[in-house]
Amino acid sequence: MIRFPLPYQVGEAFRPGNADEKLRCEAGAYVWLQENCPALRIPFLYGFGLSTGQRFTALENLPLASRCLGYLLRRLPKWLGYSWLSRYVRHQGPDEVLGGLRTGYLLLDNLIFRIDDDGSLTLQNRPLSLEIQDLENEEIPVDMPRDFTYSTVDSYVADILAFHDGRLRHQPNAIMDDEDGLYQMAALAIMKSLSSQFFRLDLRRGPLVFCLADLHQSNIFVDDNWNIKCLVDLEWACSRPIEMVHPPYWLTSQSVDDINLDQYTELHKEFMDAFQEEERTLDLKDSPP
Repeated sequence: MIRFPLPYQVGEAFRPGNADEKLRCEAGAYVWLQENCPALRIPFLYGFGLSTGQRFTALENLPLASRCLGYLLRRLPKWLGYSWLSRYVRHQGPDEVLGGLRTGYLLLDNLIFRIDDDGSLTLQNRPLSLEIQDLENEEIPVDMPRDFTYSTVDSYVADILAFHDGRLRHQPNAIMDDEDGLYQMAALAIMKSLSSQFFRLDLRRGPLVFCLADLHQSNIFVDDNWNIKCLVDLEWACSRPIEMVHPPYWLTSQSVDDINLDQYTELHKEFMDAFQEEERTLDLKDSPP
């Protein structure tokens, strides 16, 4: 399976490099999960390429001699305490990218970490989310540099709320009339004033946790007994404040505005019980004999 970013949907014309940024971050998510969560079955990433013509392939695809050298070079930086190289290495190929199609791609098995130019897996990209590239696709400036990372929850939340300021200023149809404008600005002002109440003070400096921001029913494969067997579509995975990780809203298959509270409460309890049981199982496996 091959995946392409759609330049006209990620704001490539307004902010060149968005498509490649999305590819690097999505590839980084696959690599991090492959290395740190091997028990979690996800599609295998065979390789990926960027619109610049740079190509990366898995070490397993190289000849034996190159593969052995690659494994050695991959371990050395980690032993020395530097950013460790991923299992994906630069691959030389013809100048044409897929017959002249100037866009990047991911090659996957059918089943805001990022990859640097040298194949290193690094944590040096903004937490790339769908909201960011949706805004940039509408030519709304987002004051979040591409190479910016966050060490505190406060600064991240403040920048997210600032997105709405930019939308009100730059989106032509952001406000329908005077009443709508007053309503939106009042809601934004209140949210800025109360945002600290939604986050714990003792967690303001972390941990920031890696989460799958696009996780929904169609991305989860189960067996006949409803055991989760595979997760697909890891785009928009990034590190966020731990308070932003919460049970899915779609447990009742209802939209957020139409959720039946009684039905959701029952399924939420069942979900959390299963989640806690899984945590206990993992703790037992990790405990020393």
